[in-house]
Amino acid sequence: MTISARLPRHRHRLEVARDWPLLAAAVSALLSFVMLFPPWLSSGDNSQNAFGDALQAAGPALIIVMAVATIASLAVAVTTADRRFVRLALVPSSVLLALYVVKVADVSELADAYNRLAGSFTDEKIGTGVGLWLGFAFALVTEMFVIYALVSRWGTGEAPAYPGFGPRKQTPHETLTDSDQPRYPTPPDTDPPRYPPPPDHPPDLPREGPDR
Repeated sequence: MTISARLPRHRHRLEVARDWPLLAAAVSALLSFVMLFPPWLSSGDNSQNAFGDALQAAGPALIIVMAVATIASLAVAVTTADRRFVRLALVPSSVLLALYVVKVADVSELADAYNRLAGSFTDEKIGTGVGLWLGFAFALVTEMFVIYALVSRWGTGEAPAYPGFGPRKQTPHETLTDSDQPRYPTPPDTDPPRYPPPPDHPPDLPREGPDR
């Protein structure tokens, strides 16, 4: 057995009780990206998503970049248990939310302008689609969970654990659970040790053979 075998293995693994705010933020950021594909503009049977001809391509491209940056920052934070990456994730998540606010205003204004211009020629109306509003909602949820992780002091011993997952210990730089405790090599399977008989038990003397 070597000395290195007795040293604890400091691993930063995903722990739901500790990391659920970051998980929720990452999933919400991913869904805000997915919402680029459902309709953003709809008119009867016709609809256009964020990549439609009537919409600018720069907005969806920036949304993709900010969503990926948010998810990457949160993933590094979970891997390293470092609060600095949570603060870093606050930047792209805030930009992501700001982009969706701008897009909601732009698409709504575009739909209103079309309805005013075409109102005298056709009864068909254009409205904002479900993808735009769901994307905005998921961007807002992402921002809220990132802020909650910072306010609740995620990554420190003062961070609360979700009660459904039981207690855990947390240090500023490391979170160790029972599975992270030092593991020692398992001794090989051998026969049970033989101990001398207790003092009150006489030793077994060898039996002499029959006299011849």
